[in-house]
Amino acid sequence: MHYFLQIVKVEVFQTNKQIFIINGSGRVGKDSFCNLIRKYSGYNTYIISSVDDIKKKAQLMGWDGVSKTEKDRKFLSDLKDLCTWYNDAPYDYVRQQIMYFEATPSSEIMFIHIREPKEIEKIRQKYPYIKTILITNKNVPHITSNEADAGVFNYQYDYVIQNDGTLDELKNKVLCFINMLEGDNK
Repeated sequence: MHYFLQIVKVEVFQTNKQIFIINGSGRVGKDSFCNLIRKYSGYNTYIISSVDDIKKKAQLMGWDGVSKTEKDRKFLSDLKDLCTWYNDAPYDYVRQQIMYFEATPSSEIMFIHIREPKEIEKIRQKYPYIKTILITNKNVPHITSNEADAGVFNYQYDYVIQNDGTLDELKNKVLCFINMLEGDNK
C-alpha cells in the first residue's frame, strides 16, 4: 500500500523543541493529525490556534462556541481581521504562546493553527525556524465563504500531508512523519 507524504523542504531541527504552523481547509483533519502526533510520538504536545482568543471574544458577542456554519466561520474570520487591524491581538497571542512554549521544559512539539498566509508569514519572519504543514483532503470541499478559509493554498508549505483516506491511513502518515522528525533530531 502506498501512502503519500510529500516533503517539500527538509532541514535539520536545531533543538529538541519543534514548532509547526498547521493549515488546511475546514474539516480536512488538522486536529486529527495533531492528536495522532500527540498519541503516537511520545512527545509532550502543545496545540493552539491563532483564533483561540478570538473565539472567547466571539462568545461574549453571542457565538455558541461550537457551531462552525459558514456564517460562524465568516464571523470568526472577520472578527480576527478586525482585531488584527486594530492592535494585532491574534499575532501577539501567538507570540506569547510561543514564548510560553519555549520556556516550558515539558512541551516538545507545538502546533499553531493559522489560516491566513500573511499571518503565517508574519510569524515565520519573527521565528524563521518554525516549519509549516498543509493538510489536504480531496474528499472535503474547500471552504471559500470567508477570507481565512479561502486563502489556505496561497502559501508554500514545508510539508504537505494528503489525508484522503481512512483514519488508519492517516495514522500511518503520522508515524512516517514522526520517524522523519526523529531522524532529523539525531
